[in-house]
Amino acid sequence: MRSRSALFFVLAEIGFATLIHAQNATTFLNPGIKLGYTFGDNGGFTYGAEISYVWMIRPEHSSGAGASIGPVLDIDFLPRMSRIHLGIETAYAVGGLVAVGVCGGPTILFKDGDDYRGYSVIPFIGALMYPYFNYTSVGELRSTEVGGYLKYHLHTGAGTFNLVR
Repeated sequence: MRSRSALFFVLAEIGFATLIHAQNATTFLNPGIKLGYTFGDNGGFTYGAEISYVWMIRPEHSSGAGASIGPVLDIDFLPRMSRIHLGIETAYAVGGLVAVGVCGGPTILFKDGDDYRGYSVIPFIGALMYPYFNYTSVGELRSTEVGGYLKYHLHTGAGTFNLVR
């Protein structure tokens, strides 16, 4: 049953991504690390890694502003548990520097030898250093977290992005 739930989450993410259609896109691979603090009984200092691959869509007349969207993978470690988050990230860059965005999607939490499924919603803002707030709901567990991502943006190319033919 649990493997079917995980498969459902993965297929839902892939299915959502196939609905996206963007022209004049520039692509970026964004690896990073995160440091934060999770509040509550299962909380404590949190650390982990994140990687995202986004398509930045800029209008022809733009001076660096534009929207981006793409998949993201987070792996986080807390004092008594760990979690994996697979989501869709969308953001808007202002002046090509500061980005304001949100990431959402399924989360798998590993605690005491068991795994639990839920979701996370993560709004963020910044440039290279991105302060964030994370709300995670997994079964009866609800957690909030604050912290910062330190991300590096690797330009991977330009071209059209079209998964729908």
